[in-house]
Amino acid sequence: MNARAGWNRWYLAIGLMGCAVYRALPRSVAAQAVFVTLAVSTPIIGLIALRHYRTPATAAWSVILVGFAIAAAGEVAEFACVSLRIAPEAGAAIDVSFVAAYMVLLWGLMLLFRAQTASRHQFGWFDAAAVGVAVGTVVWTTMYD
Repeated sequence: MNARAGWNRWYLAIGLMGCAVYRALPRSVAAQAVFVTLAVSTPIIGLIALRHYRTPATAAWSVILVGFAIAAAGEVAEFACVSLRIAPEAGAAIDVSFVAAYMVLLWGLMLLFRAQTASRHQFGWFDAAAVGVAVGTVVWTTMYD
């Protein structure tokens, strides 16, 4: 295993364990804290990955990271509202941040498609599928969880 690529495998393993812990915990502040930790770690790890791996789609990945950062900020704000028992009216502003995150993620996904099509990269669809799964997860947890 390449030492340079080893850190992302560790993050994947820890992230999957975090997801399992989140699902195993009953709905509580502790479960929400695990979810917020995972949400905040995503743009941080993405930023580290962008520093290590330069691709023709770096601009697209940067936009996607901004989208994940906006979603993470929304998760932190929601966690603060729940933990501090702030009035539900604050939820509307938080929902706006999630909608903004989805728009930025969609923009990044379109840039990723354009970059992959332009370079004819054979693994471009794997990148797009990874982003699609991530965006779908954010939408699913926000809308249906």
